[in-house]
Amino acid sequence: MTALGYVVLSEEHPPESMVSDLDKAESRGFDFGMVSDHFHPWTTT
Repeated sequence: MTALGYVVLSEEHPPESMVSDLDKAESRGFDFGMVSDHFHPWTTT
């Protein structure tokens, strides 16, 4: 059986956006979500 997932990239999006995107994906029937294991490399300083 095929499973469809949704991947969010922490180096490109803030945490609030990733959680929202994964929540929407789940409500639309995606089977799983994945988050990259990299910390956001950019800082505001």
